[in-house]
Amino acid sequence: MDPLTIQVLLPYIARLATFFVAIISIAAGVRSISKPIDFATSFGFPPPQLSWRQMSQDTKTPISNEKSTVGDRFKSLRSESESEPSPSTTSTKPSTDSTNPFVPVVGVRNIALGLSILAFTVLDEVHATGVLLLCNLVSMAGDTVLCHRRGTQGSESSHLVATLLFAGLGSYNVLQ
Repeated sequence: MDPLTIQVLLPYIARLATFFVAIISIAAGVRSISKPIDFATSFGFPPPQLSWRQMSQDTKTPISNEKSTVGDRFKSLRSESESEPSPSTTSTKPSTDSTNPFVPVVGVRNIALGLSILAFTVLDEVHATGVLLLCNLVSMAGDTVLCHRRGTQGSESSHLVATLLFAGLGSYNVLQ
């Protein structure tokens, strides 16, 4: 292809790529709401093997499956009700992996971002789309760094690719 053809096609390719980024962001958001454990695992932060519901509130250790007598259960309930709860145990109540709201919150963020990108792309607001993509680099770079430091091995690679894609598309759109 000659340079003139590339120069003519590049804006259309960039717009199409931006459109697909919006659709992928919306799809990722929907997935994180509908399947939070799968999303968290693919993101790079799989949930622990034991959910909080399987852990004792006092010791944060797995609850024993040994049989206990009614008297033992009564004693444990009585001692729990007599003990003064600490502020940390009353203000933050652990939730199970399936009810932890953080992953769906990330999903809502992704849906909002995808809808914003989609709206600006459809309205042909090239500069606004570019600014939006570039501003989102803060969270994407943060995701990449956190996945590198604390995520599963190799999880930062997909985040780095997405960050570079947003940087490239955002820069191109802003310069139009």
